[in-house]
Amino acid sequence: MPSSQTPNYQLNQWSRDDRILMEDFNADNAKIDAAIAEKVSIVTGSYKGDSQESRFIDLGFTPQAVLLFKDNGATYDNSSYCGGLALPDRPVRRESYPILSVVEGGFMVYNKFVSNDKIVTNSKTYTYHYIAFK
Repeated sequence: MPSSQTPNYQLNQWSRDDRILMEDFNADNAKIDAAIAEKVSIVTGSYKGDSQESRFIDLGFTPQAVLLFKDNGATYDNSSYCGGLALPDRPVRRESYPILSVVEGGFMVYNKFVSNDKIVTNSKTYTYHYIAFK
């Protein structure tokens, strides 16, 4: 039997005098497998804007978060909103206008003029890069 366990995942730890059992190893492997399955994975990608007022970017899964940048790495550039960090219930907005939002299966981007500012997360002038957290 193990004499102690690790603090984070309670994996078995043995001292020199402990009896080692196959069941202890199998239990540890099951804990490790479950912990890895729960970890967030990251998907990266890019798209070329098409200047439609709104556009769905299909990821094939609903992300926990999306981080979007214009091709120069900016999220705001020359009075233009061109990215940011969106969560499922926390879209990136300029007042009441969406800039970037998480939706089922992916995320939405937009192309719109608002007062003196521009929302350009889908301008055909740019390529955009994203990190989506699965």
